[in-house]
Amino acid sequence: MKKLLIISTSVLINIAIFAANGDNCSQTPLDHNSPELKATFKARQGICTLANAVNEKVCTGRKYLLSSKHCLSNPDDDQTEQGLYLNFCEGMPTTLHSPWGQVAFCWLASLNFSVKEEVNKSFLEKMILKPVEDDDKLFSIVSFDGIELPDAEELDEKHYREYKAVTESWNTMMAQCEQEEKKALN
Repeated sequence: MKKLLIISTSVLINIAIFAANGDNCSQTPLDHNSPELKATFKARQGICTLANAVNEKVCTGRKYLLSSKHCLSNPDDDQTEQGLYLNFCEGMPTTLHSPWGQVAFCWLASLNFSVKEEVNKSFLEKMILKPVEDDDKLFSIVSFDGIELPDAEELDEKHYREYKAVTESWNTMMAQCEQEEKKALN
């Protein structure tokens, strides 16, 4: 009986701690009308389109840059508050961090040096990057193909948006983008 009481008390204490820290675990909502978020979305889409083009041009046979314009990729990893980060491994772009999570670009297992050079040349030519202090593998994307981006800010994991919120935001941004494309055609 005493043991049950201790367990109940520890559960109550954990509930009280969670309730007290609840504000520290709140999600950061995305403002779909923000010009900065729209620019970030367009740049993210452009980077994915470019990744596919580089993939087709440079990586014949086995495909190394794995991305899709309409692919949400992994909304549970590497979310940003705003802006975009590009992560490198062994001198190659490997992941893109965005408000909608991570996009994974390549596997490095069998890329030879000349292919790496060509991928980097083709992939990075439209980007202006700024190194992140204290992390020699992470770069903030300042602009992509003339699209100026807000300063990238990492989002603390305890503030990550839930999967459902990210996918709803993604679908909203895709719909807005498609409407703008239709207007431009008319």
